[in-house]
Amino acid sequence: MEKIDGPDEYKFGRDFLTGCLALVVIGIILFILVPLLVLVLKLSVLIVLPIGFLAALVIFTAFFGRIVNILRKRW
Repeated sequence: MEKIDGPDEYKFGRDFLTGCLALVVIGIILFILVPLLVLVLKLSVLIVLPIGFLAALVIFTAFFGRIVNILRKRW
């Protein structure tokens, strides 16, 4: 263990300040960063879903056209 030099009041003050700053950092992470990340993920899902549906529509249209061309050649 490290030995902290100085009177006991300074040790308590330093420990108290360290604890307060740790609680502030934890509070910022829990109440600001996590909700922001959730919001960003929700927004990204809202943006990605229509693009994904559009891409799936294009792929399925091409697949349907391929089936029609194959059936037309066999007829």
